[in-house]
Amino acid sequence: MTTRKEHFTLIELLVVIAIIAVLAGMLLPALGSARQRAHTISCTNTLKNIGQGVAMYANDYGYLVGRSDGSNRFPPFSCRIAPYLGFSSGDMYSTPPVFKSTLETQVFLCPASQEPMYRNSNFAGKNGLSYLLNNEFGKSPDDKYGSGPQEGRIKQPTAKFYMFEGGDGTGNQDAAAYASHNRVAYRHPVASGGKVVSSPDLVGRGGMNVLFVAGNVSQWLGAVTTTSVDNPLYKEHWTK
Repeated sequence: MTTRKEHFTLIELLVVIAIIAVLAGMLLPALGSARQRAHTISCTNTLKNIGQGVAMYANDYGYLVGRSDGSNRFPPFSCRIAPYLGFSSGDMYSTPPVFKSTLETQVFLCPASQEPMYRNSNFAGKNGLSYLLNNEFGKSPDDKYGSGPQEGRIKQPTAKFYMFEGGDGTGNQDAAAYASHNRVAYRHPVASGGKVVSSPDLVGRGGMNVLFVAGNVSQWLGAVTTTSVDNPLYKEHWTK
């Protein structure tokens, strides 16, 4: 007695492939959405940790950590608050600043950032920097770099932008002004592919995570920048 082996016909094989394709099409968006949510949560926790470092720095020095002036004298905020986050910043006043480990730089990165600022540079960490200071709070009242204003002099600190997300590939920056549309990125949720935008009108339904002066962190939907100092957005969130 002979037995006959059963084989898939071409039509059956095509049907199986089609079913797999349909299932993949249904699952991939869900997986992508879950990944975005995970990035949002991780980014939020990162900003909260940075906020704690800023608070300890302000407690020691009496003022908020300020922006960089592009020199070794006033390096980016990441260099100055790294010790408060449990990481040695090495000799940050050498030329160029020297980090003892690249581990410390991970605390300044958003997982959704693909091309962080200062990437592959010792100046702000070998792995880069994903966040920008509000330029209004990045310099002292006498317009000097390195030190920001005293937190106690800022009205409604829970509503004032202190730090937000920098756009990938925007160069070596660590601060943005109220009209710096080309420096910010909306990744949570994604807008324009998570890249920078040239106008608040292009943000659409995108958003980002924002660290406020008081240390609170929240997801911000819509544009953070404005084209005018008369705009309520500027008056309520950007200025002292």
